[in-house]
Amino acid sequence: MLLHRPIQAIERRILKHPGTVAAGFAIAVAVALILGAGVEFRTSRSDLAPPDDPEQVRFSRLLSEWTGSEPVVACVHPADPSAAVDPEAIRAFADRLAAAYRDAPEAGAVFWRIDLGAVLDAAPWIAPPATVRRVIRRVTLPP
Repeated sequence: MLLHRPIQAIERRILKHPGTVAAGFAIAVAVALILGAGVEFRTSRSDLAPPDDPEQVRFSRLLSEWTGSEPVVACVHPADPSAAVDPEAIRAFADRLAAAYRDAPEAGAVFWRIDLGAVLDAAPWIAPPATVRRVIRRVTLPP
């Protein structure tokens, strides 16, 4: 009942001046279209992070190195976390998955296996020097 009178007053004005109301709505729609024309929607991860973020810089370097616009990362794990894990079955599945991706026309490149020994041998050169120094300080060798 409190809003009954104000709503009736608005209704009377709308019914008394329908052309003015329609013109007002047309102007409001035109202003919304003009202002909305400059709105951009960016959903890429690289557009959502600050460009000077160190992780974003590394990610951009990865993208340029692998010539992809957005990499697909697939993680393989058993369906039942409490089940016994057969590493060979997981490796075989990962190989089949990589082959399926490689055969897809949308995939520019597929990277799924690395030589972990080579990575570990090169780890001191890959890690930032401050990290290597921190690890060396914490490592104690037996006498």
